[in-house]
Amino acid sequence: CRFQVTYRAGSQNGKADALSRIFGPEEPCDSNPILPSSLIIGPIVWEIDEEIRTASSQEPAHEGCPEGRVFVPITCRRGLIQSIHEGLGTGHPGEKRTVQLVQAWYWWPGMTRDVNCFVQECATCAMAKVPRHLPVGKLPVPLPIPQRPWSHLGIYFVTDLPRSEGNTCILVVVDRFSKGCRFMPLKGLPTALETAEALFQQ
Repeated sequence: CRFQVTYRAGSQNGKADALSRIFGPEEPCDSNPILPSSLIIGPIVWEIDEEIRTASSQEPAHEGCPEGRVFVPITCRRGLIQSIHEGLGTGHPGEKRTVQLVQAWYWWPGMTRDVNCFVQECATCAMAKVPRHLPVGKLPVPLPIPQRPWSHLGIYFVTDLPRSEGNTCILVVVDRFSKGCRFMPLKGLPTALETAEALFQQ
């Protein structure tokens, strides 16, 4: 299919589609919000706010409370943190973000510490957290119960000890049936083969 592309002036192209005539202002629009950030969005905590007002009538406000923030009595603090951290509009944020959400409206002494402790104890956050430890080994849990002495052993190493007669490490062998122990001095941390040889020799 052969076709020829020719230029047509805009004044002669009266049936142009909307995409070819996108409006672009000569000066960029100011995207800075007029309202302060505290008024743009906030957690919906109306019920807890009512509890705070009721409790505040019995506990006077703290002198160090910053202007523009609400002092939270001790009886309402955990409920407030929970309502903000677990709210539908927040979705279990981390420690730093939860602190930011709480301190945007409220204040009490030790607020950051209380918020961090709550987030660290949150079961939902713990289950969703990405594991940062090494993969779990293949040792079965729980361990089988031994039926006779020295049929199941626990092997441990005590390392970096002060040198004594050329030895700096102790191989500890524990009988899981009787809890009896044997200690074998070694010159250093052994390999798997050296460990097996020490067990058979002694």
